[in-house]
Amino acid sequence: YYKASLSRLPIKWMSPESINFRRFTAASDVWMFGVCVWEILSCGKQPFFWLENRDVIGVLEKGDRLPKPERCPPVLYALLARCWDYDPAQRPKFQELVCSLSDIYLMEKELAEEQERSGRNRPPKILEPPEFQEPP
Repeated sequence: YYKASLSRLPIKWMSPESINFRRFTAASDVWMFGVCVWEILSCGKQPFFWLENRDVIGVLEKGDRLPKPERCPPVLYALLARCWDYDPAQRPKFQELVCSLSDIYLMEKELAEEQERSGRNRPPKILEPPEFQEPP
C-alpha cells in the first residue's frame, strides 16, 4: 500500500520506509505492532515523546530505538527490537510473533510460579503488634 496524500500520519509509530516513502506493508505493520507493545509496557507513554516528529527519522536511521521499558523482560524486548529492524525483510512475520509471544508468556508464567513456590515475590506478611499491656 502506498499513501500519496500529505495528510497527518502517526510518525512516531511508523517504520522508516513508511516515513520516507509512504510505503505500508505487513512488515511496516510489524514495526507499528512493536511500538504499540512498547507503549503498553511503558504504561501509555507516547513513543519518542522527547522528540519532535521531524527528528524521528534521523534517530531511526542512526540505529537508535525505543528504550527497554522498566518491567519488560529482556527476551520480550529482544523480540521488539527485531520488529524494529531497519530492513523490513529482517523483521519477524506475524505468525512468528504469535509463536514467540506465546513462548514468552509461558516462560514468564512458569518463572512467576517458580518464584511463588520458592517464597520469593510473596506479598509481605502483615505483622500484628502484640496487645499492649501496662507494665506492673
